[in-house]
Amino acid sequence: MTAVPALKRGLEILELLNRHESLSLEQIAGETKYPKASILRMLETMGEMCLILRQREAKTYRALSLIMPRENNFKQRLRDELHALAEKCDACVEWYEPEKHGMRIMQRYSAPENEVQVHARVGFIRPWFKEVEAVALCALAFGEKQGQVPANADLWSYDAEGEHGPISLKDLSSLTDQAVSDRITCDKYYNDNGVKRMAAPIFQDDQLFGIVALAMSFRPQLEKHLPEKQKHLLYTQCQLHR
Repeated sequence: MTAVPALKRGLEILELLNRHESLSLEQIAGETKYPKASILRMLETMGEMCLILRQREAKTYRALSLIMPRENNFKQRLRDELHALAEKCDACVEWYEPEKHGMRIMQRYSAPENEVQVHARVGFIRPWFKEVEAVALCALAFGEKQGQVPANADLWSYDAEGEHGPISLKDLSSLTDQAVSDRITCDKYYNDNGVKRMAAPIFQDDQLFGIVALAMSFRPQLEKHLPEKQKHLLYTQCQLHR
């Protein structure tokens, strides 16, 4: 994707004016480090669009339009995207946020006809260093906790027989490397509730902000539809990128 430097600079100037009563051309140049001639052209354009006002006597500029922080509408956008994902995938969709002891479910939605028997409810915490399922693996792969895994951590995941199987630190490193390469994680086997998860990270300023997960119950044809569900999850990840 090709960037548009002039648009980016114009928005930065408008955002700067939002934070001040008014600023002179010299003050804007001092804050942004952009050439005065370039700034003046952008100010003239924004003036023609009624986004800013030039105060001739004071030789300053002030904003007439307000740039709203993305945080203000993110919660609504998140709800809309989670609902849409649940319907597209006919699955239970969960939103996790990192806390001191692990990833906590903050929101969850199911498609109207969905029959997934998910025991984890809003408020449930998935510990950092215990069951290495899709959400925990996603958090370790894209967050800051991988380098903090205790040497004696009791890491495990479900095996093909539905039993707990140990995960070594070497195995964990391999799994997180694969997750980074795929940009997504997915349980290989179902847990003892007959559920497997697929998870994708959401970032804010290059830091892990949250995780979107699909909780899917066992169905004979599920494996065949996993690529399609992954596509929908990656689309939601793109929509929620901050």
